[in-house]
Amino acid sequence: MSIKIPSNIEKLDPTDPYHLVDGKDVAGFSELKTQADATASTVATHTASIQQMDADIKATVQTLESDIHQKIEGIHVEDIHNNAYGDINSLHYTNATLTYDGQQQVSVHFDKPLINVSNGQSIGSISANVEDLEFPGAIITTRNDGKIGVVTIQSGGTPSTGINVTADGQTYTNQSSLELTGFTAQVVNNKLVLTPPSSSGGTYNLVLDDGSSSIGGITKIEVPTSKLVDKTGGVVELTPRVSFQNVAGGNDTVSAHTVNVMAPLKVEASKNNPAGTPDPDQVTLIIDPAAYERQHTASYLAYLADETNIVGKKGITKHAGALWFEDIVFSSPIYIQLDRNKKLIGIQEYDGLDPNVTGGQDYLIAFRVNMKGVAPEDGVVKIYLNEYDELEQDAGILSNSNGQPMAVERSYKAGEKLSSLVVIGVVKATALKYFSCNVEDTFNDAYITLTDSTEGVTGLMVQAITVGEKTGPALLQFEADTNQDISFSSHYLGSERVDFAWLVRSNEAPVNIAAGIGLTMSDGYGFYNLTPVKFGAINDRLQISDNGTDIADFNLHRIFNAEETQMMRGRDVDVTVTLTNQDMGFRVALLKWSGKPDTYSTEIYKTRTNDNIDLQADWSIAGELFISEDAVQSDHVATKRFTIPVDAINYAIMIYPTTAQQPMTLLLKDLRLDVTDPFTGYVINFAEMNREKALAFSEQHRTLYQDNQGYGALRYTINGNDQPMPIGELGNGLADVAIDTSINVIAGTMAKGGEGGLEFKADGKITVTTALRLWNEKSVGAAVMFWYELVDAGQQRGTMIDASKGTFAVHVGAQATLFYMPTFSIGVTAGQRLILRVTGDGPDCAFLQSVSPSAPMLYTTLTFDEFASGNYDDPFSGIDLSHFTNVRYGFATADIDFTNKASMTIPIDIPDDVDLVILGAIKENADLSVESVAKLGWRYSNTTKTLSVSFGETVPVGRIILGISA
Repeated sequence: MSIKIPSNIEKLDPTDPYHLVDGKDVAGFSELKTQADATASTVATHTASIQQMDADIKATVQTLESDIHQKIEGIHVEDIHNNAYGDINSLHYTNATLTYDGQQQVSVHFDKPLINVSNGQSIGSISANVEDLEFPGAIITTRNDGKIGVVTIQSGGTPSTGINVTADGQTYTNQSSLELTGFTAQVVNNKLVLTPPSSSGGTYNLVLDDGSSSIGGITKIEVPTSKLVDKTGGVVELTPRVSFQNVAGGNDTVSAHTVNVMAPLKVEASKNNPAGTPDPDQVTLIIDPAAYERQHTASYLAYLADETNIVGKKGITKHAGALWFEDIVFSSPIYIQLDRNKKLIGIQEYDGLDPNVTGGQDYLIAFRVNMKGVAPEDGVVKIYLNEYDELEQDAGILSNSNGQPMAVERSYKAGEKLSSLVVIGVVKATALKYFSCNVEDTFNDAYITLTDSTEGVTGLMVQAITVGEKTGPALLQFEADTNQDISFSSHYLGSERVDFAWLVRSNEAPVNIAAGIGLTMSDGYGFYNLTPVKFGAINDRLQISDNGTDIADFNLHRIFNAEETQMMRGRDVDVTVTLTNQDMGFRVALLKWSGKPDTYSTEIYKTRTNDNIDLQADWSIAGELFISEDAVQSDHVATKRFTIPVDAINYAIMIYPTTAQQPMTLLLKDLRLDVTDPFTGYVINFAEMNREKALAFSEQHRTLYQDNQGYGALRYTINGNDQPMPIGELGNGLADVAIDTSINVIAGTMAKGGEGGLEFKADGKITVTTALRLWNEKSVGAAVMFWYELVDAGQQRGTMIDASKGTFAVHVGAQATLFYMPTFSIGVTAGQRLILRVTGDGPDCAFLQSVSPSAPMLYTTLTFDEFASGNYDDPFSGIDLSHFTNVRYGFATADIDFTNKASMTIPIDIPDDVDLVILGAIKENADLSVESVAKLGWRYSNTTKTLSVSFGETVPVGRIILGISA
């Protein structure tokens, strides 16, 4: 239907819905209204009925309320004693029990009355409330006296006049008297005291308290090891004594009832009872566990028990064999597992701490091999630790905690003396981690020999490292056996790596400080103020504000050293700031330094352009947290997670205002940085031999080294042209030398030092040995040549020293392979410089690189024998040589090493004006002792220009020394 609302409606009755529309315009309206009227009539009728019902209910409720409030009339109660009480509405029964039949009847059952009976009123008398009294043998009669019954009790029968006596288990009843033979009777304090007869008459039975056994006929008890004390009053105290005798060293016997136990002995209560409770009759004498040396961290040290040969494996990509060390020096088998059959060593976390906090258990591992003899041909020897997972599946070369492989390799020339190799690092373990000790070489058919501990250490050392202990018996013994010192530093990188809360733990009234007065401390915490500010600590908060006149601008920071930054690259940190800043917003920035390690500018920024800070050179922002101003005068907290850039040399955290202004107040409660995944990082230092450390104060000795200098890696790429290489930073020793950085300059270098030439401050003779670590990332091998040049004062280049030239083949995939340049000696004059040069067989063919201080890319040992002033032109001054036919001042020596030869022929062309002499031939024995060969013979042929030498025996390892004079 349709509904229309007429426009002429002015007033309507809102209670009448039918008046809201025009009835003329609605179809069926009359019928609808009729039905509605009928419904309304029915509703009215029902409403009247409901109202009548409501009135009836109210009347009923009033009647009930009247009945409830009516007073109930009481009852009358009285007893036989004329006690009467009226208007009683409840009864309480004493000594009675009520029962209800479930309908309308309650029954009262009175309890039996109690009677009080006593034997007197004096102290010690006994009384009791009882229900019944019994009088055995008495005559009882009753009579009624008024209302109360009377009971009469009379004695009846023949009374008993005896007593019952029990002796030795037999009872005698109704006895008229008791006779105690031998006892003495006396009255003490109104009591009869009987004293038994003395031991001289009669016997006793001794019965154990549990009745298990007894001894009769005893007339006397002797206690020779006890002390008797009369406690008076007939009481005797018996204190037992125990005899002690020295088993060794004398026959003295001592009896005592008290034993003083001195350390390291300790008395403990024995717990032999089934319940495990202390046994009062037993004690245990033990050695106090605290007297023992406390348990050390897990350790393992083992060496080869016999010499072992490693066969050639040229062309084999991997050798399945591994070394096993039978000569165990120290072991912790519970924590370090050994699988002899599979030649595996297992390490695991055992400290019970949460690895999510500690990062796992750390182990210092050193794997060392000592080889004898010389290289049979050009080749490479590689030693490494190979990892296996929990299922003992091959997982490749084991990595240390810094992600570097636990491997080292060295290249040898044919005839070069084989040496020792060692790989050292810290390995982290959570679940069980296995590894094996492997040695590989590329020699074709020959083998190399690894020595046992009698000739040189070949073995494995594993030392667990904890927060409270970083050494142990295995490490100490290994250092002693190898004559070297393994030093390292550790850094726990976890919670609170930055925590400014320590700055506010003592209140300091804010003071005005001038611009630029801030500084950075050695631990990296720092403050720099571009403008004058007020600085102090109040209410456990650091307060930095304007001075009321000048605008304020400043920063608080913590800068981390390059060593820690290297460990943190790519890791996450959580930064939390708690502060009050009503009038200024602040920013927290993570910054990275891209310059040379640890050479950063501590101010970070010194100026602004508009609101943007102008960072010092090599500083950049890696991430920021913005904190808006908060008008509420209270602390609020802001947090953010940052990632340390993988290319950061140093990194820092800094808080600073969004703009320089006045007024400005910062109330800093804390600025905190936590490493998200905690771990412990380690830096292994270069393991010098003790004999090298002993030369640290020698004026004839100097070491030079070039390591990573705080970088993740420091690299020098080798190309196809003649190019400069670093000479190394000065290390141990006091030889009179210096680094001249004006020559042999390397373009674009990032090194902090170690580049240039080695300048000699005096005339003399030098002997130089240099080790290099070369890498090759190309798919083809590389050939490189290193050499030294001696440069005169004022010159940039010099002449190649031929004896120093070393040509090396760097194989594909070489990583830190060790190469040794030939050792050479040469005379020098004051002001001359020694420089290192290199050339390769192509662009980027190989490179020198160091990734750790423990593995420098270059390590040189220098011996410098200075000539005494004015004497070096005549070394034989003061010696009378007049009776000699010829005196020559030009003299040189040369030697050549050999193996497994009884004779040899050496090609050498000796000019007519030069004399040649064999100074000697020596051999090296298995115990490393040196002696002359059995019979030395030699002959030089001017025709063939060869020198033939015989030794009279086959020499395993030997050397010929020649003397040449002109």
